[in-house]
Amino acid sequence: MIKSVEHTHNFGESQDNKPLYINFDGLEKVLQDEECKKLLINTKAVYLLTDKKNGMLYVGSAYGAKMLFGRWNQYMNSLKNDSDKLNHFGVKIKKKGKDYIKDNIYFSILETFDPITSDEVIIKCENWWKKVLMTREGFGYNEN
Repeated sequence: MIKSVEHTHNFGESQDNKPLYINFDGLEKVLQDEECKKLLINTKAVYLLTDKKNGMLYVGSAYGAKMLFGRWNQYMNSLKNDSDKLNHFGVKIKKKGKDYIKDNIYFSILETFDPITSDEVIIKCENWWKKVLMTREGFGYNEN
């Protein structure tokens, strides 16, 4: 995990010993910070989106181009681009709209992996988290 947005740039716990849990504004700051960007580009991960209004969860994974930075940057661009249809968000979250997402969806990291970890391992871990957190059922936004 990344420390806090308050300009500490390591994975792990925040300055107040709390895991990363950031909203849209916090995500924007992290993605613009060069040191954080370097870390995120080289980190595969399983992450969590939390809807603070209703408690529903979405588990996702990042293992493609630019790894966690690339994936979270897709979310950021979807929210900032007026013509974007929010295609990087799951269908159930997408229906809520941009303003709802900006105000209520928080980003956090469940697990991080070395860049050499196989994509299959990342996907297995993602599916395990979906099962444990029951995000495919009534508690979450996952559909797969």
